Amino acid sequence: TNGVRYFGPGVYHEGILRLNNDETIYIDEGAVVYASIHADGVQNIRILGRGILDNSENVEEILFPVEKLGDGSVDVGNSRRDHAIHLVDCSNIELEGITIRDSLVYNVACFGCENGVIRNCKAIGCWRYNSDGIDLHNCRDMRVTGCFVRTYDDSLCAKGLTGYRFDTCENILFEKCVVWNDWGKAFEIGAETRAEHLRNITFRDCDAIHLTGPAMDIMNVDYGRVHDVLYEDIRIEYDSVIQPPALQKDDETPYVENPTSTYMPPAFYCEIVKHPEYSSGLERRGYIYDVTLRNIRIHADRMPSSSLRGYDEEHAVFNIAVEGLFLNDRRIGTLEEAGFHLGEYVRNVTIH
Repeated sequence: TNGVRYFGPGVYHEGILRLNNDETIYIDEGAVVYASIHADGVQNIRILGRGILDNSENVEEILFPVEKLGDGSVDVGNSRRDHAIHLVDCSNIELEGITIRDSLVYNVACFGCENGVIRNCKAIGCWRYNSDGIDLHNCRDMRVTGCFVRTYDDSLCAKGLTGYRFDTCENILFEKCVVWNDWGKAFEIGAETRAEHLRNITFRDCDAIHLTGPAMDIMNVDYGRVHDVLYEDIRIEYDSVIQPPALQKDDETPYVENPTSTYMPPAFYCEIVKHPEYSSGLERRGYIYDVTLRNIRIHADRMPSSSLRGYDEEHAVFNIAVEGLFLNDRRIGTLEEAGFHLGEYVRNVTIH
């Protein structure tokens, strides 16, 4: 069919596949396509099927050596890696049905995109740091629905970066998704917030079935105004024993499991901060306000903590409403009982 690149059952080694206007890539059941899929400035594109997109053959290119590993002082800028699906300034997008495996970096990375739906996709085999799930940067009118992601960094994210056609990230809906998070945050806005507004962002009817970091997270390290955010009908499951995240600093360091670990990731983390790495040296700070947590159900043997902190008197966290927080079947009635720690420059946090 004209405009359709079809991959039937079998194994394919494609390197980088580039989508043009009005094109469809169809990866059928039984097909394994070793590739990254890129599109830049195009519209009416589709990536569909029931097969596997495997990103493992696009090996990273090391640009320069790093003196110290694992201490947080150096970002991942020493290498060039391709996202499994990398869409820039695209419109009218549909991703449906495929499984993404073994991504080198983000599984689905959208920058400056609009009018898109990502439906019933799966991401597995993510064992490298920075293998985020579905990250929407400076996007508009995007819906992610019915997806399963197991990631080794943030799972479902709305972010802001400079250099793309929109200076906002808005009208974003993540719904009916299941997250297994092995590192990072499950449902996140940020950390990068280089957009004038990150607004009308909803996480609804989603499950976090494994965590190592915060379940719901808003981390504003830049100048964006993060507001009109809704977390609704979110179910968060905590294992009885959770291992704290650990950075491996050399090949000889083994991972030591602690069978009596009492570590418990936060349920909700909300902070405005200048970050030594993610803020890129920018001095302008942002805001977080008008955030609602509605019908949040935590399944655990005790209540996890939550933490909120602003930056200064002007760049504050305010108007945070908790409308139904449950530990198992028990409704939580006070912020103290909810484990909410309110730091500096936090105003008008309510629970009922």
